[in-house]
Amino acid sequence: MSELPMCTVRRIQRSLFVILLTASAACERTTSPAPRAGVVAARLVSPHSDDGAAYLEITGRVDSVMATAGTLVYTEQTSGGIMRVLLIRETPGPIQFSLRLADRSQRPTVRVLEVADGQDQPRGDLNAYRLEY
Repeated sequence: MSELPMCTVRRIQRSLFVILLTASAACERTTSPAPRAGVVAARLVSPHSDDGAAYLEITGRVDSVMATAGTLVYTEQTSGGIMRVLLIRETPGPIQFSLRLADRSQRPTVRVLEVADGQDQPRGDLNAYRLEY
């Protein structure tokens, strides 16, 4: 058995290294991270400090909605992955709640349908409200 010249051995080593590096990079691109389920705290950003209730429409994968102390929550699951949520404060104040998500990296879309003050009167401009996580 004859030995290969040193330059041929090095070329073979470089070729193998390039093949392994390319295969490794291809594997990394096709692998997606596993979903991370968990709870995300949310609050309705409001121009007022005395909101009494909010009616929201949530689109996305939400397992459940949990109220904070002093807040009642009612949910309705509709077709098409839309959940409607009514949050009512026992005493007027900031509206806060938590969402249990199947994947915390996939935040749902939230639309504010209605907000009422502490006297159950509808607020005016709903564009002034937004959800913050």
